Amino acid sequence: MPNIRQTLYSQIVAALAGTPEAPRGKAQDLPTVASDLPKTWDDIGPGHLVIAQESHDNGWWEAICIRRDGDMLTFRFRDYPKLPRFSRHKAARSQRTDTPQRPDGSGPLFRFQETDK
Repeated sequence: MPNIRQTLYSQIVAALAGTPEAPRGKAQDLPTVASDLPKTWDDIGPGHLVIAQESHDNGWWEAICIRRDGDMLTFRFRDYPKLPRFSRHKAARSQRTDTPQRPDGSGPLFRFQETDK
C-alpha cells in the first residue's frame, strides 16, 4: 500500500464515513433484534440469540429466534442465513446444568438440542 499524506487520508475517511448504506436484501431476510435479554427459557422470543445444535456431527452454532408460536420456536443460524430455518420445541433445550454466560456477562446463552428425526 503506498504512503499518502495525512490530509488526503483524512479526506478519504470523511468521504467514506457519510451515511451508511441501507441493508441489502429483502426486509424479511433481516432478523428482529431483541431489546431485552431473556432471563428464563420461557422468555426466549424473536431476536434472541441462542446456541443450537445443527446435528450430532456438526456441533453447536449461534442461532437467532425468528418466531415463537406457543411452545415452538423457529430459528435461523446467525452466520449461515441461507441454511434452512428450523424449529425446536422449548422442551428440546439442553440438559446441561452449566449454562454458559454471554462474553460481556449480561446473561446466559441458552442451548437447544437437535431432536431425533
